[in-house]
Amino acid sequence: SYVRFLLAQSLVFPILVSGFVTLTIHVPLCWFLVYRSSLGFLGAGVAASISPWINALILACYARFSKKCEITRTPWSWEVFYDLKTFILLAIPSSAMSWYPFLYGEIFVLLFVDGNHVYYVEISFLICSLDGQ
Repeated sequence: SYVRFLLAQSLVFPILVSGFVTLTIHVPLCWFLVYRSSLGFLGAGVAASISPWINALILACYARFSKKCEITRTPWSWEVFYDLKTFILLAIPSSAMSWYPFLYGEIFVLLFVDGNHVYYVEISFLICSLDGQ
């Protein structure tokens, strides 16, 4: 991620500025999508999906055009495809481990929860996953 790329170079101020700019865009965007569009509460989710992309775009532009990142930028090369088999062999178990908690939660809901309380269990799983547990 661009945040890690910039933190590795001790460039904290661009991360702070991009976060502030994203926040100043997110608040009016969320207000517009919730109250002025026909999306309602769904607009908050849309705004929450758009804002990280705005932040990533700002950080990508900074990493691409800043003089401070010029030394650490590497040009694109076809060498990235030379060891693709090893990458895929490592990526498949990694993605399976990332997907396992979600799958476990869904199977738990389908097997052990009656139809009346599914919403509350889904919300509790969401809160636990956001908390990192």
